[in-house]
Amino acid sequence: MTNTEITRLYLEYSLSSGGKSAFLEESLVDFSSNTSDVDQLLQEFFDWDGVRDLFIEACGRIFICDFGESADVINGLMFIQELGAKALWKYHIELDENIENFVRSFDRLDLESERKRLHQEIRINKLGF
Repeated sequence: MTNTEITRLYLEYSLSSGGKSAFLEESLVDFSSNTSDVDQLLQEFFDWDGVRDLFIEACGRIFICDFGESADVINGLMFIQELGAKALWKYHIELDENIENFVRSFDRLDLESERKRLHQEIRINKLGF
């Protein structure tokens, strides 16, 4: 088993968006898949219990940080949002309710105003808990 394909998707994403995340990179090590088929890979990724745990941990870290300290974790959530959007709308994959709400609500995390809104939403409403 390997996580090569998810790592490849992450590297392509981080090169195109400039949004690297050490937090996410550490967590992706625990995901494994044998498929190179994107829709199957996304299905396995969002069925993986670790993605929900990763999402909750990211929200928890953001909850205790000031906005300026949360960039790395928000970058990781940007990747999850992008994969989630592709899974949801292109491949019609069912997502965890909290992750789906996140994907639908924060599709412009490339904008600082949306990153601040995400930070505020987590701090006020504990998004993801």
